[in-house]
Amino acid sequence: GNVWWKSSPESGGSEEEDIGTNLNSQEKEEEGWRFLQEKQEEFQALENRAKLFSSAKENLSIDDDWIHAQTLFGITTSYRREPDNSLSVKIEGELHGVPLFEQLVVLREVDLYCHWAPFMSTSKKLAQLDKLDVVAWYIVG
Repeated sequence: GNVWWKSSPESGGSEEEDIGTNLNSQEKEEEGWRFLQEKQEEFQALENRAKLFSSAKENLSIDDDWIHAQTLFGITTSYRREPDNSLSVKIEGELHGVPLFEQLVVLREVDLYCHWAPFMSTSKKLAQLDKLDVVAWYIVG
């Protein structure tokens, strides 16, 4: 890993001396490039996630291709087929006085949907892809 702090009692420095101040501009640039190369996978994953969120935001804002399924109890449900043949579901409604974290927790608990969601008879989490992405299966009706 990168060493940003070092102990240098022989130079009279403190226990936590920023070694970046001892590098010339070319060394700093080389150190920066090494860091970018070491973290390239992480940066690429972050960039891909940002593109996914940007695309999702744009897709949710445009109502052209969503098929309205129903509006019930103040909640509007729409769906559409994606180019990869998957099905996207958009659920819209207003929540007041509920912190975002608690909303996310409820959305992630797919296994419990059948216990509280109207008209949902079965629900199961098939896979946890990462911290946010879940593959789920459920039956409505």
